Amino acid sequence: MAKNDSYNLQFLESSGNVRQVIADALGREPNAEIAKGIATCIQQGRMFFESASNAEMEIRPLLLYYGMMAFAKSVISGRGLRSLTTLNQGHGLHDVSSPTSRLTELVVKIGNGGTFQEFNDVIREYEGLDYFEESMSRRLKLQTTASAHLINNQFSLKEILARIPGLENLFQATFKEEAGVLRFTHFIPGRLDEEVILRIDVPDLFEDRESLKKIIEEVRGKYPTLKRWRFSSAEKAWDNSVIIFHNVAPEENELASENFMEENGGRRLVLKAKPDQQYVDFRQLLDSVIGGLTQSYPSLSKPINGAHLSDVSLQYAGMFLLSSLVRYRPQIWVHSVSRFASQERPADDQSLALIESFMDTVQSTYPKLVTRLLTEP
Repeated sequence: MAKNDSYNLQFLESSGNVRQVIADALGREPNAEIAKGIATCIQQGRMFFESASNAEMEIRPLLLYYGMMAFAKSVISGRGLRSLTTLNQGHGLHDVSSPTSRLTELVVKIGNGGTFQEFNDVIREYEGLDYFEESMSRRLKLQTTASAHLINNQFSLKEILARIPGLENLFQATFKEEAGVLRFTHFIPGRLDEEVILRIDVPDLFEDRESLKKIIEEVRGKYPTLKRWRFSSAEKAWDNSVIIFHNVAPEENELASENFMEENGGRRLVLKAKPDQQYVDFRQLLDSVIGGLTQSYPSLSKPINGAHLSDVSLQYAGMFLLSSLVRYRPQIWVHSVSRFASQERPADDQSLALIESFMDTVQSTYPKLVTRLLTEP
């Protein structure tokens, strides 16, 4: 945890400061009891996280999870002006993994109610995309799936790790398959009803018009929101295919070969200009995005069993699984961390680097998240 993040949390460990910042953010001031509860949770979360920084891997997941839970309660209480005594005291999650599961085969099941559900329902209201309009910062809120629609949903630790921004390259190196998250960059040169550019970089390099068409169709299949954006151009650069879309409704035969023009010796393919193109407000063209709350790169994420979850909620579920392993099946976790292998028990260390990077991500993003949700409108 960075020093600045620690100082920001310590600022909020004063109930007087908590009352002031929440009043500024929400227009309503929490009473003394609520403010004291929030400040206490923040202090507890910070202390757990600081302890996790110096802890051995054998116990680090447990410290991080308890820290996350304390932070989550501070957010639930702060955004809803609720006393800690009114919060659901259950986890809301269940470890339904096989007793002999390897690390990435761990499975979490969403229950009916608990801290996870209350936290997710706060998070879903504030997930979205930060952008600038005429040099002024704005935020587009794009709700993720409500907890009521997640009951009995199950997903594995591997599926969680595939959807955490910043882990894409390590995930692909670990499993030899693409992650379930796609970073994008957006440019808004003028007003929202004018041209907006959306850029994605994919590792597959196109060779001709047909191969580019296949790449675009595949990426749109994984991230359907791109079907609403018109392809504009593609260029081979930085060891990727850099693909540009515009906020114009695509035509049915948009990717037909005759609509492409080659430039720069075939390194760049451009869609022929349409004189009647009508720009669409880009805010109507995006589904849920992730990474907005943690101020990482905004990303599209593949849904899990039809559900769109914030990476913040996924981080919570992932740390629950790892903490459950430490608490109830420590021999499996210690076996993995030790990198020990025998004829009876092969090593389970393939994903350790990825999991440790995941824990580092949790430790760096949650303090920022708490500060943002308690201080911003």
